[in-house]
Amino acid sequence: MGGPADKKIDVLVSLINNAYAYATGGYANRLRGDVPESLVEKIVGDVFAIVGIEADYSAIKAVQIHIKRRDALYYKPLK
Repeated sequence: MGGPADKKIDVLVSLINNAYAYATGGYANRLRGDVPESLVEKIVGDVFAIVGIEADYSAIKAVQIHIKRRDALYYKPLK
Protein backbone atom coordinates (compact mmCIF):
# COMPACT_ATOMS: atom_id res chain seq x y z
CA MET A 1 0.00 0.00 0.00
CA GLY A 2 0.97 3.61 -0.31
CA GLY A 3 2.18 5.73 -3.12
CA PRO A 4 2.62 4.48 -6.62
CA ALA A 5 6.15 3.23 -7.17
CA ASP A 6 5.46 2.44 -10.80
CA LYS A 7 5.68 5.17 -13.45
CA LYS A 8 2.79 3.54 -15.30
CA ILE A 9 0.55 4.24 -12.30
CA ASP A 10 1.74 7.86 -12.27
CA VAL A 11 0.82 8.21 -15.95
CA LEU A 12 -2.57 6.55 -15.44
CA VAL A 13 -3.44 8.86 -12.55
CA SER A 14 -2.26 11.88 -14.54
CA LEU A 15 -4.45 10.93 -17.50
CA ILE A 16 -7.47 10.41 -15.24
CA ASN A 17 -6.85 13.78 -13.59
CA ASN A 18 -6.52 15.50 -16.97
CA ALA A 19 -9.78 13.95 -18.16
CA TYR A 20 -11.43 15.04 -14.89
CA ALA A 21 -10.14 18.60 -15.32
CA TYR A 22 -11.35 18.72 -18.93
CA ALA A 23 -14.80 17.36 -18.03
CA THR A 24 -15.36 19.55 -14.97
CA GLY A 25 -13.39 22.66 -15.84
CA GLY A 26 -11.41 22.38 -12.61
CA TYR A 27 -8.35 20.61 -11.33
CA ALA A 28 -8.46 17.79 -8.83
CA ASN A 29 -7.85 18.91 -5.28
CA ARG A 30 -7.63 17.05 -2.01
CA LEU A 31 -10.69 17.73 0.10
CA ARG A 32 -10.40 18.55 3.76
CA GLY A 33 -12.77 17.96 6.62
CA ASP A 34 -15.37 15.25 6.93
CA VAL A 35 -15.27 14.07 3.28
CA PRO A 36 -13.12 10.92 3.13
CA GLU A 37 -12.48 11.01 -0.65
CA SER A 38 -12.71 13.57 -3.41
CA LEU A 39 -14.57 12.68 -6.60
CA VAL A 40 -11.37 12.18 -8.57
CA GLU A 41 -10.00 9.89 -5.84
CA LYS A 42 -13.16 7.80 -6.16
CA ILE A 43 -12.73 7.66 -9.93
CA VAL A 44 -9.08 6.61 -9.63
CA GLY A 45 -10.11 4.01 -7.04
CA ASP A 46 -12.76 2.63 -9.40
CA VAL A 47 -10.23 2.42 -12.24
CA PHE A 48 -7.75 0.66 -9.94
CA ALA A 49 -10.49 -1.82 -8.99
CA ILE A 50 -11.45 -2.47 -12.62
CA VAL A 51 -7.81 -3.06 -13.54
CA GLY A 52 -7.38 -5.24 -10.46
CA ILE A 53 -4.67 -3.25 -8.70
CA GLU A 54 -6.66 -1.71 -5.84
CA ALA A 55 -4.95 -4.04 -3.35
CA ASP A 56 -1.51 -2.89 -4.48
CA TYR A 57 -2.01 0.88 -4.85
CA SER A 58 -3.86 3.49 -2.83
CA ALA A 59 -6.00 5.77 -5.01
CA ILE A 60 -5.96 8.50 -2.39
CA LYS A 61 -2.17 8.42 -2.09
CA ALA A 62 -1.74 8.28 -5.88
CA VAL A 63 -3.90 11.39 -6.34
CA GLN A 64 -2.10 13.18 -3.50
CA ILE A 65 1.25 12.48 -5.16
CA HIS A 66 -0.12 13.71 -8.49
CA ILE A 67 -1.40 16.95 -6.95
CA LYS A 68 1.89 17.53 -5.13
CA ARG A 69 3.90 17.05 -8.33
CA ARG A 70 1.47 19.15 -10.37
CA ASP A 71 1.58 22.00 -7.88
CA ALA A 72 5.39 21.89 -7.80
CA LEU A 73 5.40 22.61 -11.52
CA TYR A 74 3.28 25.75 -11.11
CA TYR A 75 4.66 27.20 -7.91
CA LYS A 76 8.38 27.69 -8.25
CA PRO A 77 9.88 30.20 -5.83
CA LEU A 78 11.44 33.28 -7.36
CA LYS A 79 15.03 34.05 -6.45
